[in-house]
Amino acid sequence: MLEEIIHKKEHFPTFSVETIYFGGGSPSFIDPKGLAKILDSIRENFEVSNPLEVTIECNPDDVSREFALEIAKMGFNRISLGIQSFFDEDLKMMNRAHNVNQVEASIQNLKEAGFDNITIDLIYGLPGSNLKKWEENLEKAIALDVPHISSYCLTIEDRTLLKHQLESGELSPISEKANLEQYELLVSKLNDAGYEQYEISNFAKNGYQSIHNSSYWKNEDYLGIGPSAHSKVGNKRFWNISNNNQFIKRFKTNNQYWEEEVLSERDIFNELIMIGLRTKTGVKLKDLQKFPFYKSEFLPELEKLIQTGKIQRENETIWIEGKNKFIADTIISDLFIV
Repeated sequence: MLEEIIHKKEHFPTFSVETIYFGGGSPSFIDPKGLAKILDSIRENFEVSNPLEVTIECNPDDVSREFALEIAKMGFNRISLGIQSFFDEDLKMMNRAHNVNQVEASIQNLKEAGFDNITIDLIYGLPGSNLKKWEENLEKAIALDVPHISSYCLTIEDRTLLKHQLESGELSPISEKANLEQYELLVSKLNDAGYEQYEISNFAKNGYQSIHNSSYWKNEDYLGIGPSAHSKVGNKRFWNISNNNQFIKRFKTNNQYWEEEVLSERDIFNELIMIGLRTKTGVKLKDLQKFPFYKSEFLPELEKLIQTGKIQRENETIWIEGKNKFIADTIISDLFIV
């Protein structure tokens, strides 16, 4: 990864860094000295903003008091904790290594180390869950006084124990109606507690929106480092091969360790819609009008969705609101230019 940072610098010499995000796995499992080397290399090779948002995803069971103090000294200033649930039976079902006591201890350790910008992840729609249990989850999250909460509906991945348990009947999925009820409770409880839903799955108190994630939703450029990491620069997207051994082998033998594609006008158009309609600010139609298929292919579908109330339009801005956010992916796909 240190060598790849240098390689990326050679390919993108004018790239400037406004945020750094350690994620996509379990970076808190790495020795802090290794994290420090990566941060130092980024600072040595790229123009870096000041102030700089530096986030690391952490497993609660990794966040000892010593670990929290060490990463604070390095310059990390935002922590993303993969909590998922405040019930041990849920964590066991999702095959998580931590327990609820470790969750509370990790947040306390981070606060004592000086961190105030903490975000936690919560999952709704779990097999066997109900509205009362989900409400308790939300109340516990609010009581911990963290300024940012990300919450996602459970997705079942192939070839996982959870998938097997659902297919065998050992666990039972909840209904789509129950999923929607949990989503609506999520929105209302966090809104009442002072969190703004600035993106479909992300809620923040004033001043604590994720700068890094917001850059994706604004379609800004980004560089990814490490196996399976993605990058986007201009109208090109790059992604590193995911297999660790193959990634290292290709890099060491000067073979191409990434794949790339040039985004077409349709790709760019669809991405503007996809990412914009997930956010509170929505999409400005002026950003779409330059595309040749705007009037002939896009506007007729947009008018249908406005008439059915699935999309709102005012002052040439379109957005999704209310319970329609729960089905945003379906609404957005109806607007795609294929």
